[in-house]
Amino acid sequence: DRDNIIGADTLIYHRKNKFSIADGNVSIKNLRDNLTIFGEHLEDDSQLKYTLINKNPLLMQVDTTFSTEEDSIDKFSIDTLLIKSEIMESFRSGTNVFKATDSVKILRGGFASVNDLTTYYRDQEKIVTDKIADDASRPVLWYGDAQLIGDSIAIYLEDGQIKNLLVNNNSFMLSQNKNFDQRFDQTSSDSVHLYFINNRLERAEFAGKVQSIYYLYDEEAANGLVKSTAHSATIVFKDNDIDQVRLFGSPTSEYHPEIKVEG
Repeated sequence: DRDNIIGADTLIYHRKNKFSIADGNVSIKNLRDNLTIFGEHLEDDSQLKYTLINKNPLLMQVDTTFSTEEDSIDKFSIDTLLIKSEIMESFRSGTNVFKATDSVKILRGGFASVNDLTTYYRDQEKIVTDKIADDASRPVLWYGDAQLIGDSIAIYLEDGQIKNLLVNNNSFMLSQNKNFDQRFDQTSSDSVHLYFINNRLERAEFAGKVQSIYYLYDEEAANGLVKSTAHSATIVFKDNDIDQVRLFGSPTSEYHPEIKVEG
């Protein structure tokens, strides 16, 4: 039809109610979003604008961007979003929502995630990851040298690039130093909001019950650490490394010299 192309080894189409069942090497390509979902079994209701793939589903969306920067070597860049799960659903009636459930894995450029439930709001350029039950594992997200954990993680995109990232409830951020792979700056809080410029992490704002461990260096030599608590905090990054840590609301800090940190 004008929106989708469905291919498969076997396909049954009910013309009266516009319902399709496909099996074997299934692919459904959305022409508007340049998005393709692969799998082994598909059910598509054209009247309800609903699609289900519940056998080995894999989503692939190729995004081609054009760089106007003068020092850009490659004017064109291709970034691909991959999502794999046990069940995938597409809702196109009034909304443009894609949902992946159970054992979800996401990969896009330097960004990756493992979670129970992913909802992709395509028109809003927003991806939300959640845990299905209270006792389930929390979503985990990796970006560059940083790892994020929280009850819910929302990623906001703009023209295919990550603009903001919000971690709600029981948030935890871990950042590995590029020169010392056993030294991890880490901060926990109620929530954390990350801001990106040109897909580069610029700032992280933590709110509520902030606890942090921040390693210190003297001309790139290890020089102890600082343990801190505060009501809120802001961490400023430079070239993906922590450049500044600012604490607000009754902050307390303890310095631990390197001789007490090593080992």
